[in-house]
Amino acid sequence: MKFCIIISLLLAFSANNHAQNCLITYQDKYDQLLPIEAIKKHFSGDMSKAKKEYRVNKNPKYRNHDTYSYNWPSDRTREMEMLGRKMTVPVSNRIGLTWVGDDMFKMSKNKSDLENFRFFYRNLTQKELDEAFGQAEKQVQKKTNATKEQKEAAVGMAKDMAATTKFENVAGVGEAAVWKLGDNELIVLFKGYTFQVIADVSKDKATNLELARKLAAEVLVKCK
Repeated sequence: MKFCIIISLLLAFSANNHAQNCLITYQDKYDQLLPIEAIKKHFSGDMSKAKKEYRVNKNPKYRNHDTYSYNWPSDRTREMEMLGRKMTVPVSNRIGLTWVGDDMFKMSKNKSDLENFRFFYRNLTQKELDEAFGQAEKQVQKKTNATKEQKEAAVGMAKDMAATTKFENVAGVGEAAVWKLGDNELIVLFKGYTFQVIADVSKDKATNLELARKLAAEVLVKCK
């Protein structure tokens, strides 16, 4: 009887360990975690001009920085402002995966992965932004080899980037998920790791998000 209990515990541990580390086993093969067949199952648009791009970080330790996507031209454009100058830039259709594995949310040092995720992927208050930029400005001013214009440009760019990075909580995906506005990416927490689904195929946010949810489900079913 004791032997049977021990075997059962070992099997349970093995299954749980597999679930916890499943995403990591795909770190060098994102295209198997979300193959083109799974993408076309949920996206019926024309992908005849789509090109597969797999950007691999040169350092094997940072496989979580890799990006796998299918990209093709669209009729969409995006207004951007950089250093006080407005520009209109073309936007390509993109579907894929990035940041599979550990990401920076664990820097928050809270009690649980969920708390860390919720704390990291949130919209900062104006007070928090002001404090962060105050510290950043002090660091920039210490750079003695930079001109005044370069310092002002660096701080201005940081403020522009922060202003365009917004998150919306998404229910019913993984253990927690947020939609990253502007980038059209769904960041999903699962078993202590994250993955980010790229779904940028429409001007309509709801269309992109619905596609991302379906593609995330394809990823999650592989690691149940």
